Amino acid sequence: MLANPKTHNPDAPAGSIEQLDPLGAPIPGQSLTDSPNEGKWEWEKPPKFTDVDEALGSIVERIEKNVESGERVDRLLLSGTPVETLVNTIAFAGFSEGQWSPDIAELMKPPLSAYFILRGMEKDIPLRIFNNKPKRKMMNNDAVMRGMKDNNPEAFSALEKEISMATLPMEEKSFMDMEEQPMDMEEQPMDMGEQDMGGMI
Repeated sequence: MLANPKTHNPDAPAGSIEQLDPLGAPIPGQSLTDSPNEGKWEWEKPPKFTDVDEALGSIVERIEKNVESGERVDRLLLSGTPVETLVNTIAFAGFSEGQWSPDIAELMKPPLSAYFILRGMEKDIPLRIFNNKPKRKMMNNDAVMRGMKDNNPEAFSALEKEISMATLPMEEKSFMDMEEQPMDMEEQPMDMGEQDMGGMI
C-alpha cells in the first residue's frame, strides 16, 4: 500500500509507483475464503486419502508391485540412506502432491518405518534407522583468521599489528642499571653539624 494514497495517478506510466492502486492489495485472510476445489496448489485441495491404512497401503502396493520402485528403495537402503530420511521424504512428497493431509503424513511414519525395516531384514540389507545429528564444531583459530583476512581485512591488519606488538621482546632493566641523576641544590642532604640548633641547647 502506498504511503500517501493521494499520489495514485491512473494516467502515470505503466509500472510506476504512482499508477499503483492503494486498495489493490488482497484482504488479509482472503485465501482462506476461497473454495477448496479451486486451490492453486495441490495441498490446498481435499486430499485423496483420509485414512492412514489406505495411504500406507497405496505406498506398499506401489513398492511391491512395481519392480523398479522396489529396486530403487532397496538401493537407497543398501547405500546407507537412513530409514528416517526415506520415510520423511515419502510423507512430504505425498502431502505436496495432495495425496494426504499433514496429519495422515505424521501418523503413517511409524508403520512405514516398520515396513522398510522388515523389508531390509528380509533382504539382509544392513540398515541405518535414524539420521545422524550433525556435530557442531567450533571454528579453529586458523579458520577464523582466514575468514577475517578475506572478509574483514581492516580488522585483520589491526589484529596482526596488535599481535606483533605483543610479541616484541621486552627490555629487562633493574633499578641498579639506572643512571645516577645529579641532585639539585635544594635536594642535596644537609650536614647535621651545619644545621641551626638554636633553641635546642
